Amino acid sequence: MKAPRYEFTPFGYLDNPAHTAHLHISGVVRSVPPLGFGFWKRSLPWTYASGVCPSFNNYLSFLRLSLITDKVRISNMQEAKAQNVCSKIHSKNLMSYDWEGHGLSFSVTYLLADEETIACDFEIRNELFEEQKVTLRVSNLYGFVEKHWWGSSGVVSRYVSEKKAWINKIWEGGAVFIMGADDAPLRTGLKFYKEGDDPSEWVGDELNDLSYGTKEFSEVAGAESFSDYSFTLDGKSSRTGHFYLVRERNEAYAWRKFCKIKLDYDIVKHKKMAEDEKFYSLTPILDGDWSDSWKQGWVQDWETLRMTVRPPVGIYTTPWDAMQIFSPRCVLGETHLDMMCFAYADPETAKEVIYGCFKDAPMPNVPCSREDGSMNMIGAGGSECGTSPVWGLPFYVIRSIYFREHDLSWLRKLYPYLRAFISWWLENRTDAEGWFHCNNSWESGQDGSKRFTFDGCNESDVVDFVRTVDVEAVMAHAMESMAIFAKQLGLENDIPYWQDMAKERIKRTREMFFEGWFRDFDARSNKPIVLKDYYDVMMLLPITVGVALPQQIEEMRSSFKYFIENPKLMLEWPSFQFPFTEAARRAKQTEMVSDLLLATGDRVYARETSRDVRPLASRHKTTFPNCFRYKMPGQASEFWPLTPDPVWECGAEHYGWGATLPTMVIRNIFGIRELETDYPSIEISPTVPTSWKAGSCYGLTNFHIGPFAFDIFLTPMENGVKVTIDFATPEAQHIEKVLKPGEKLTF
Repeated sequence: MKAPRYEFTPFGYLDNPAHTAHLHISGVVRSVPPLGFGFWKRSLPWTYASGVCPSFNNYLSFLRLSLITDKVRISNMQEAKAQNVCSKIHSKNLMSYDWEGHGLSFSVTYLLADEETIACDFEIRNELFEEQKVTLRVSNLYGFVEKHWWGSSGVVSRYVSEKKAWINKIWEGGAVFIMGADDAPLRTGLKFYKEGDDPSEWVGDELNDLSYGTKEFSEVAGAESFSDYSFTLDGKSSRTGHFYLVRERNEAYAWRKFCKIKLDYDIVKHKKMAEDEKFYSLTPILDGDWSDSWKQGWVQDWETLRMTVRPPVGIYTTPWDAMQIFSPRCVLGETHLDMMCFAYADPETAKEVIYGCFKDAPMPNVPCSREDGSMNMIGAGGSECGTSPVWGLPFYVIRSIYFREHDLSWLRKLYPYLRAFISWWLENRTDAEGWFHCNNSWESGQDGSKRFTFDGCNESDVVDFVRTVDVEAVMAHAMESMAIFAKQLGLENDIPYWQDMAKERIKRTREMFFEGWFRDFDARSNKPIVLKDYYDVMMLLPITVGVALPQQIEEMRSSFKYFIENPKLMLEWPSFQFPFTEAARRAKQTEMVSDLLLATGDRVYARETSRDVRPLASRHKTTFPNCFRYKMPGQASEFWPLTPDPVWECGAEHYGWGATLPTMVIRNIFGIRELETDYPSIEISPTVPTSWKAGSCYGLTNFHIGPFAFDIFLTPMENGVKVTIDFATPEAQHIEKVLKPGEKLTF
């Protein structure tokens, strides 16, 4: 199946799998207005930390492209928007810019050929019978160094006519860039920018015809070398070509790589297209009456998750979840929340990522780590922490994926690591009376939560006096899961051990119910911690994992409505919304969940697919040009605020769990869930949003779960919902049935 083709927003990233936080800071490859891509290798104000800024060799270096005709000019972001430039190809491997107007159609497709090479091919067609003149102006903007090192004292650019390319360098040391094409340009030019200059208005009527220049960084911040490729298109004709931007450590290496990509481009592009087609052969896609923003945002979510999965490097011997691409790190909670979703598209990779998360962890508690083995979360007490079993619900996720796939080999490999994880928590995170706690708020996953800072503690302080009800509940579920896993694996002697452990934890969890609510307890007084006017979604975890008593669920039923009516903070974050929706489903609050998910997707996907960038708040400090200081659509951001405020906006850009809305839509609106049986089995019990009109039709096509593959369409009816399912089997089974609320189909 080909990657979906929509009119995506013309903003995005190309995957640079070589980039890491410590061992190899290569930078990210991000779109550049109006029609370009570039290497962003310096601190970026829309990310966590400065993981793309090494102390040596940091910069911005962009391949910029504009289109100029007698009737139109596309030379900056505003003109691109006015001309309705879109991106019909938008994956981690390939991204295009596409435009039609004034009898012309134009498309340029970018790829990252290897870590050091951005390349593109273009096609421009004259749809008229009369000839038209066209200029493509291409440039390499290079410089804007953040941290100057010994020797980085200036920039030099020169055009090498016999090679038909520019070569750009930083004095004495730094990356060398070559920019060129298959053909020689008609003219060249060179421009220098001072600190504070705006390179967005970079297309003039004429170039200055320079082919060499050099300036000290005391005078300038960066340089831009230009090449004009002008040609006349006869009526009903077209023109194709390529542009390249290569970086290397020295000029000889750079020329060698430049020659190589000119020979290899078509092979590289074909390989990347094949990778995309393979991925989408199993990936579910929205169809029917979903809005364009939903259809496009859904695809951008899959691509965000694809890019978040990084190749083996350093201590990680399998593909691993980096959480976000700028400062990659492996975190237990984020890995499982991401893979819960990614397994609906690429279950084999998701299983490998989860296995590696445990196998390659420096310690059994899976501490948050970087690829070089360094720790990323050390509390004030000195503990090298990982996230608790609450954050991302790792055992819940593993159990779900196992019963989708029934992969005994995977489960057998995981089992000893899961056992070691539980044992570590029993030995290191229980008090003298056996109650679970988190070392600090970071370890809980809820950084700085009132649950852990109510007594004047800082977010990293040791808070082992807080007996955490959600950890008790999730550990009860984990032990229940281990008993189930042991049965699946034929480990009969382990089953009673885990069952007895689970029974004790379930009892403890139920005892932590006080005045109609599950509570943490203060070990110093053995009293429940009651925080005035503070309600936390994580206190619903006993319901989420199925250890709450029916009476306790009944008493807490009104809390679901409370969170729906007061969604700020708790239901703006994917890490909270996922356990909330699972709890609501178990508490039979399905209709409000579907409405919540529709409202979330409406606002999130509208932002992800927007044609506008978001300006940064004043707290974000940076020295590179203002015209590049923005957050952009085209990928999932960290969280889903009701209204982005001027400080947080939507959190970090390109963040894995921000792309996990498909999990909740699949499991709640479409109601597709795995059943815990000894053979692959699923149930389908949809709940459509109340705003969907009778007769409309909302589909999910190419859906795969275990041995099942089908397209499903939901049509709201006055007396329920009509479910139409077409199975991809040799018999091509077709099912059409009206389900009343609460009814389900089982396969």
